[in-house]
Amino acid sequence: PEYVEKIKSNMLEIIQTGQSPLFNHIHTAEFIRADGSRRTVEQITFPVKKENGYGVRSMARDVTERRIAEEKLRESEERFRLLFENSRATMLIVDPHNGQIVDANPAATNYYGYSLDQLRGMPINKINTLPPETIHTELQHAAQEERNFFVFPHRLASGEMRTVEVHSSP
Repeated sequence: PEYVEKIKSNMLEIIQTGQSPLFNHIHTAEFIRADGSRRTVEQITFPVKKENGYGVRSMARDVTERRIAEEKLRESEERFRLLFENSRATMLIVDPHNGQIVDANPAATNYYGYSLDQLRGMPINKINTLPPETIHTELQHAAQEERNFFVFPHRLASGEMRTVEVHSSP
């Protein structure tokens, strides 16, 4: 009985004032349908002014498919991250527009002798010793997928020079 009275009191206040902490926020709920399937729904509730107070309206949408797609994307990203981090192949992710190293895997830190923090944000021309305009041209070839295999002279943190084969993909 106390719970029912509280609901009645809250509803009366909503009708009179149009105020509720539940209004104008998206709430997510999961429902189990009669067939046993689960559906995820987002709902927003809001007041509507009437002549003698306020009414309550709400809109809901089924976001089950979006949630499933988001979960699959998270799983795919996790697989990629694990593949990237655990690969023994040296991997750098380079922004083709500005030549900045966006990320590197542990194999790259071991090979080049720089820490991960040093590699992230480093311009590729600190490692690649070709002239900057040549590096820019080659980055464009990679970005436009005109080429995916390159041979470059790279300088390690120790100053040692090595010739590397680079395989690129978008």
